[in-house]
Amino acid sequence: MKSLMRMLGPILAFCAIACGIVQPKPGTVTGVVHGVKHYDATHLGPPLANREVTLINSYTGDIAARTKTDSEGRFSFTVQPGTYSLWGGERAEYVDVKAGQTSTVELTAPEK
Repeated sequence: MKSLMRMLGPILAFCAIACGIVQPKPGTVTGVVHGVKHYDATHLGPPLANREVTLINSYTGDIAARTKTDSEGRFSFTVQPGTYSLWGGERAEYVDVKAGQTSTVELTAPEK
C-alpha cells in the first residue's frame, strides 16, 4: 500500500496542476527604467519616475500586468511562471519568470 501511495502522489500532483486545481507558485519581475539621450545611448541617465511599464504574455499576447515606476524608476510585478515581453522603454525586453524566483530587468527610455 505504501508503494502504491508513493507512486500516486506525484501523479496526483501533476494532474492537479495540469487541471488548474493547483496554481504553480508565482514569480517576480523587478527592474528600473533609466533615461537615455538619443545622441548618446551608451550612458544611462537618471531613473525615470511615473513611466508606464507593461508585461505581456508572450504566448497569448494578453496584458498580464501594468504599473508605473516609483520616484526612483523602480517597478515590480508578481505573476505566474511563463515567458513575457516587458514594455516600458525604447524596445521590448523578454523575461522568463520561474516559480518562486525573481528576475531583474533594466529598461531604457528617452528622457522627456
